[in-house]
Amino acid sequence: MPQAAHNSAQEYWCPADPVAARVAPVLARDRCACCGAEYPARARFCPDCGSQRAAKPETTRGSESADTVDLERVGRRYGFSLTCLAFVIAGIICMVIAAAMGTVHKTETLIAWQAVQLWRIEWLLGGIVALLVGLLLKTTE
Repeated sequence: MPQAAHNSAQEYWCPADPVAARVAPVLARDRCACCGAEYPARARFCPDCGSQRAAKPETTRGSESADTVDLERVGRRYGFSLTCLAFVIAGIICMVIAAAMGTVHKTETLIAWQAVQLWRIEWLLGGIVALLVGLLLKTTE
């Protein structure tokens, strides 16, 4: 069995993707209140004494990664469920595509112009339907 451990000085675990597994620097609040041990990333319990980690305030969760949008928080702010928010976003995207339709397709003939107008109408109708579905799914609390 000695051939199984080629390099015993090497650390036994390393993340598959170091960028995805980046760990924020350990702060004073990332230590156990009972024994003072440091918590591993996203640990719910202390690795030494087993006590449960205190819940973080809601404001620190948004500061962890500033490059992503928290759709649940945006939905809660405006009273949208996640499904409702998806329909509203789809409706807005359809409206933007309909507005950009004239700049993307340049036409020389009347038939081509009419075809572009029909496409624009279809995108506008799709956007209107998506916005209406999104607003009808909105929960009132």
